[in-house]
Amino acid sequence: MVDNSERIDKFLKKQMTPEENKKFLEDLKLDKVLRKEAQMAVLMIQELQERQAKPQCLSSYLE
Repeated sequence: MVDNSERIDKFLKKQMTPEENKKFLEDLKLDKVLRKEAQMAVLMIQELQERQAKPQCLSSYLE
């Protein structure tokens, strides 16, 4: 059996079959743990994307 983190990863990367995708979305509605883990994964991705978009320090402007 595939654990939640693997399923979330496949879902976010759009690597699921249509059947897997449908089952995952159904499970999200019913499984609080899966839903919380998926929310955390999305928040982490968003945070990483925001950090990459921001300059790390003032020296990047001086180059």
